[in-house]
Amino acid sequence: MNERNWSPQLVAGLIYFVLFFVSPLSARASELSEYLFETWTSRDGLPHNSINAITQTDDGYLWFATWEGLARFNGHRFEHFTRGVDSGLIDSGVRALYADANGGLLAGGVRGGLTYRHQRGWQPVEPAGKLINTVLRDPNGGIWIGTQSLGLVYRANLETKNEIKISSVGVYKLTLANDGDVLASTNKGLFKVGQEGVVNISAQAGMDPNPIYDALQLSNGEILFGGKHGAWRFDANNKLHSVHPTLDSAFITRILADDSGDYWFGTINNGVYRLANNTLTHFNERSGLLNNRVLSLFQDRERSIWIGTNGGLTRLHKAPFTVWDQHRGLAGDYVRTVLALDSGDIIAGTSRGLSVIRNREIRNVQTDSNQSELLSILSLAPRAQGGAWVGTYNRGVYLFDGQTLTPYPLDELPTHEVRAILQDKQNQHWFGTTAGLLRRSPDGTTRLFTVDDGLVDNYVMALAQDKHGHIWVGSAVGVAVIRGDKVEKIDLTSMEDAQYVFGFYSQGSSMWLATDRGLVRYRFSDTKLSLIGRPQGLPIDKFFQVIPDHMGYFWLTSNRGLWRISLDQANAIADGRATGPIRFELYNERDGMRTAQVNGGSNPAATIDNEGTLWFPTAQGVASTNPRNTEGLVVPHFPTVIERLTVDKTQYDLAQPHVFSFPAGSQRVSFDYVGLGFLSAQHIRYRTKLEGLDNGWVSRGSQTSADYTNLAPGHYRFVV
Repeated sequence: MNERNWSPQLVAGLIYFVLFFVSPLSARASELSEYLFETWTSRDGLPHNSINAITQTDDGYLWFATWEGLARFNGHRFEHFTRGVDSGLIDSGVRALYADANGGLLAGGVRGGLTYRHQRGWQPVEPAGKLINTVLRDPNGGIWIGTQSLGLVYRANLETKNEIKISSVGVYKLTLANDGDVLASTNKGLFKVGQEGVVNISAQAGMDPNPIYDALQLSNGEILFGGKHGAWRFDANNKLHSVHPTLDSAFITRILADDSGDYWFGTINNGVYRLANNTLTHFNERSGLLNNRVLSLFQDRERSIWIGTNGGLTRLHKAPFTVWDQHRGLAGDYVRTVLALDSGDIIAGTSRGLSVIRNREIRNVQTDSNQSELLSILSLAPRAQGGAWVGTYNRGVYLFDGQTLTPYPLDELPTHEVRAILQDKQNQHWFGTTAGLLRRSPDGTTRLFTVDDGLVDNYVMALAQDKHGHIWVGSAVGVAVIRGDKVEKIDLTSMEDAQYVFGFYSQGSSMWLATDRGLVRYRFSDTKLSLIGRPQGLPIDKFFQVIPDHMGYFWLTSNRGLWRISLDQANAIADGRATGPIRFELYNERDGMRTAQVNGGSNPAATIDNEGTLWFPTAQGVASTNPRNTEGLVVPHFPTVIERLTVDKTQYDLAQPHVFSFPAGSQRVSFDYVGLGFLSAQHIRYRTKLEGLDNGWVSRGSQTSADYTNLAPGHYRFVV
């Protein structure tokens, strides 16, 4: 090929990027304390701290209207659009946004300026003449414009002139009614405009012409609206009802109905209220809101609630995890072990004593003796007679009968540091210490197992019984199995030289080991060992506990958070039926945990209760989650977009058809892309392929750009 004729064609292609999270939202009303919040201000890239309006377009971007222009958010950064030919804005002050069904964005603001964005291109629209507070596009393509003083304006499409529907009113908000008519919240009450002309709904209900700032129609036909004198419901019989007594004296600026059936009310000077199952909860500056004056409310596709205030932007989203810490009444924040009892109690062993969690209440357990030193607890195990065995850091073993702790005399213990306890099916009791393993038979006789008896190490951290009745012993330098009185060592050298065995899970035909080199499976039928570790796609080595949930997943605990993997995929990789990489989800502080440090080295380091809730001991309390109740908190998929194509120093307009030809001599081709997942932006991992160059996918990690230099003449297609 003649080099002068080089004209590579690069097609900006998109693929579907998927994140798997953890069952529909619980019907139980949750407190606002169960929401996590994040904030953004001009220091984080917003053009202004007053967030006048919020919306999300079909392509997945979030948009924010401010006094200094529009901000488009991709989860990582804000891109600004201000006054100019490119945006079609005649002033940087933007008050109103509306994302229509065609994927377009209508924006209005100061000086009556209007612009419309579709497929990444801007189309200036004839100004309305006065300050625009709110805009709306109906299903027929009609444009509704609410102004500060001109009244309610209608245009049949983007090109037609103004038609005044209601004059001499200030319009604060426009929303669609169920029948396609328009609800107009104004300084003279609430109006409905449509097939039957203009109807003053608030006057029909006998209200004085007070300012109404927002309104929406519910699925049952009732209209929910609010303003200077509280929040109200207008029923099908033209009757008014107060929404909640607390809101009667509130100045309501914005109303939002979320997809779980809860209602959110923004106020002029007292933050946000949420009404869920007739319970009102509150979020204001004292709780973490940037400013108490609420200008906008919006729920995005990931079910986050966005609050625009005079002081910046706040996002609330339900946390998958609940934390039980000293602030809530736990004996201590440093928790080493947790255990779910048949009674429904969850007991937590902390460095400052034992706590019982029951029905969302915490009770701390007293010992039956007067001891000035706090009891530091390392291990727990269920008792066949009820209650639990309790191993401590320096006081040996205690019995918990459901109410109190009683010392259990065991003079044969080689040390009082007890990190694992097991009562087996033969009613033998096993006590793992840092100086060996003590077995106590039902007749009271004892035997101590040490390295002299075949243990790989005296420092015992984990105990389990398999389906054959054999006892598995995890230590700091390997694992052993006790069959009767015979001890057999299991060689883990081939498993990336694993040594520390922190925890076990017996799964019928296999025993799973949590080690310092990943997850190891031992198959009983042929004694084969298999590894799920770094070579199979896990990003870290050390895991303390493996525990299954009721939905087909393993949860692995670590110093760097919780990792969820598919049990089926783990078995397929271990069997050799799949090669990986293993898919995983990581949970940490962003999901409601106080810390990513989940403690290990004593047992059990995780537990599951009768309802399927998982409980984990951490360095800052107990973290709990029920995958059935939290699945659906995050939409499992979101768009991936290619934002920019740059060749050398020239940036190409992606609003045009995505086929480009470049001259010979072009040196560098760069693509900027992003997955529009806002809850997990920093956790998204990418892979790319330049077809015509790459034979397979190239892993990019969290990198959101790909560069290519000195491409040969030819045709190329870029996919991310």
